[in-house]
Amino acid sequence: MFVDDDNIANLLVERTLKNSPCVVHTFTDTDQAREFISANTVHALVVDLRMPFISGIDFLDGLKLHLRDSTINHIIVQTGAEPEPAVRSSVESRGFSLMLKEDMLSNQSILNNLIL
Repeated sequence: MFVDDDNIANLLVERTLKNSPCVVHTFTDTDQAREFISANTVHALVVDLRMPFISGIDFLDGLKLHLRDSTINHIIVQTGAEPEPAVRSSVESRGFSLMLKEDMLSNQSILNNLIL
């Protein structure tokens, strides 16, 4: 599952993973993403760090109750630019991975590893 306010990034993910053995869900709206997570099984979650109304970190912090008992094996916070050390520390201290969006979108093996 991908949560990113950038429709183009979501389309790239969908196109890259269209032949994968799993169903990929993308959301630009964090409220819809939150509803989906509470009602469905999600194994991997990628969230954009900087979105217009809520940061990826705040979105994940709001999901704490769902994440505690969830089936989510991988949580990655992606960002379009190299984050400042304090941001990196904040993400990693929560047990999430941090990755540059460009690296993720340009490397199909990263995306494939998320779904396996």
